[in-house]
Order: sequence, then C-alpha cells, then structure tokens
Amino acid sequence: MGPARRSVPAALRFLGGLSVPLLLLLLCPPAAQGDCSLPPEVPNAHPTLSDRDLKSFPEGTTVTYKCNEGFVKVPGKPDSVICLSNNQWSEVAAFCNQKSCPTPGDIAHGHVSITTDILYGASISFSCDTGYRLVGATSSYCSLVDQGVEWSDLLPKCEEIVCPEPQEISNGSIQNPRKTYVYQQSVKYQCNQGFTLIGENSIYCTVKDDQGEWSGLPPECKENAQISKGMPAVQKPSMASVPSTKVPSAPQKTTTKATTVNVPAKQSSAVVPRATTHFRSTSSHKGRGTLSSDANIAAIGHTCITLTVLLMTLVTVGLT
Repeated sequence: MGPARRSVPAALRFLGGLSVPLLLLLLCPPAAQGDCSLPPEVPNAHPTLSDRDLKSFPEGTTVTYKCNEGFVKVPGKPDSVICLSNNQWSEVAAFCNQKSCPTPGDIAHGHVSITTDILYGASISFSCDTGYRLVGATSSYCSLVDQGVEWSDLLPKCEEIVCPEPQEISNGSIQNPRKTYVYQQSVKYQCNQGFTLIGENSIYCTVKDDQGEWSGLPPECKENAQISKGMPAVQKPSMASVPSTKVPSAPQKTTTKATTVNVPAKQSSAVVPRATTHFRSTSSHKGRGTLSSDANIAAIGHTCITLTVLLMTLVTVGLT
C-alpha cells in the first residue's frame, strides 16, 4: 500500500472554491462606513495633514489647505473641505493667487519694459536712451525671497557716454572748447590768420557699441601762399565774332498767259470777222497793281491781233 495522503483542511478547500475577486474582497476589507478618501487637489495649494500616511478620513473631518510658495490666499475665500455623510468631500474653489512683486520704478534716461505683469515668475528688462550706457543688470525676475517675492536684481543706471578729447590741429584752434563732449555735441575749428581751413570745420560726438567717437577727422590749416601756388591759373574765355549769314530771298514766280487766235479761211466778201480772244492764267496774283498790269498787256495783245487780221483781209481782197 502507498503512503496515505494528508487531508486538506476544510477551510482551505472552501477558499479554493471561491473566485479571485471574492478572495480580494475577503482579504482587503473596505474602509469603514462613512469614511472619505484623500482630499481633492486645489490649484496652487496643498492640504495640511498631521499624518501624511492617512488614506481615509471619517465623516465630519475638516482638512485645511495652504497656498504654495509664491502664491497668496485671496481674502474671503474658503480654504478647507469637509468629509460629508455621502463619503464625498465638500467642494472648494481656487483661492490662491500669484504674489506680486513691487512696482519696479523708473530709470533716469532709460526705460523699464514689462512684457506681461509683475507677478511671481515674471521678468522685466531694462534699456537706456541713445547716448547713454547701461550700468547693471539688463533684466530682473520676480523671485521668492523668504516668505514673499522680490525682484532678483536692482534697477540699473544709465550713464552718459563721453567722447574722447578732440584732436588739436596745427596753425588753428578749437572755438569755445569744453571740458567734455557728450552725444550730439560738436567741435568747431578755426585757422590762424594767413591760413585757410581745408575740410569740414566741425565734427560731432556720436555713439557706436556704447562708446563715444567723433563723426570724422579734424580739418587742416594750410598757408594761403601754398594754396595759391598749387591752383592753376583760370583762363578767361574768348569771344569770337561770327558774321551773320543772309538768307537769299525766294525767286518770284512769273505768270504765263496763253492766247488763242482764230483766223478765218479765205472768204469772198471783204467783211472783217470778229476776233475771239481767250486768256488763261496759270497762277493767281493778289493786289490791285498786278490786276492792272495784266489788263494793259491784254489790251495791247488784242490791238495787235486786230491789226494783223485786218492786214490779211486787205491782202486777200487785193489778190482777188
């Protein structure tokens, strides 16, 4: 016979027949009736618990919240919750706002740029007017300091930029000189007697890369005799007389008149026929003098023709 099997206790046989969910319910009993779970989360705040390991809270428990660093409680708003009989916490609205840094103030000859606000975590920047140099921080942040918030850096200063001492010139001097020259101030030069100034008579103090510099080089003073020797003589322009040219007048047009003479054939009678005279002008003339001349010429022509016809008639009659 083989070895006898050990009998399994009845309790274990009972547990083995249960499902896994039922086993979990038996091994992990729920919280006591009327308990609340962990308190709800509140923006920018945290609950103040005496025992952070607590996972459940009985009915009527009050939990108070505290604002996080950099935030401050809004006066008049509730900052706590209560565990109700339905195992739920009472509702609570956000009551913590960001703390505000003090107003940064103004900078002489400069500017403070606030991009968003001056609350906790915000930043501001600084700049100076043209002709001034920034001395100090270029920006500052609203940061935590002890229990409050303060700016991380102090306001800077704007220092006026000074140009270097202007250069002296030979045989000349500076008019009304100053001890220092700042942005946009000018230096004016003049030459001694007998010398002429070559170049710009004044230069200006400008700014480049937060440093003062002059707008150009100073002029020079040259002796008048040297200037006259170096310059060529100016020649006067000569004026040549050009004879005028006359335009020839246009030739006058002549008028040709065509005359038509009708000569009759040999006739038996000695009757003098009428002569018909035709005049054709190829061009027109204006003025009364021209018309009178044409009439005289026509009369003379008519007389000559009449005499010729008469002579031919007499000759014909005589031959017959």
